[in-house]
Amino acid sequence: MFDQNGDLIIWKTEEDVINISKIKTNYGLINKIDFTIELKGLHAGKNELGNNYGLSNFVTYVRKSSINYDFDYAENFAIVIINNSSIDIIPFDWFNKKGGDYGYVWPATAQLNLGTFELTGKGMRMENFSIQLHNQI
Repeated sequence: MFDQNGDLIIWKTEEDVINISKIKTNYGLINKIDFTIELKGLHAGKNELGNNYGLSNFVTYVRKSSINYDFDYAENFAIVIINNSSIDIIPFDWFNKKGGDYGYVWPATAQLNLGTFELTGKGMRMENFSIQLHNQI
């Protein structure tokens, strides 16, 4: 993905972790910045990162170990929104509670409309979706 400054953003998620590479090009020079955001100690809701990674309105999904439900099978995905030094972590109940098939179906891309708080996304082996986050951000 390219951000508003034309920098290339590449990321990979693991449970409770987002690994990000930001590739800047200035006058033919390439500068790559790698950083990791640990989510284990962060709670659902708004958190401060303590660092401004230069990401604004960056949205992705992460499996968050602290998300648990009271039934046998459920996923534990969270929607993660990074905006400068703040990070919102929202349990992705719409997906988590309907079960799916671990490792076979999962959300992949997300786009958040800040005017309507509508999250639209696509997933692997699942229908495109649209959900409202207005009460959660």
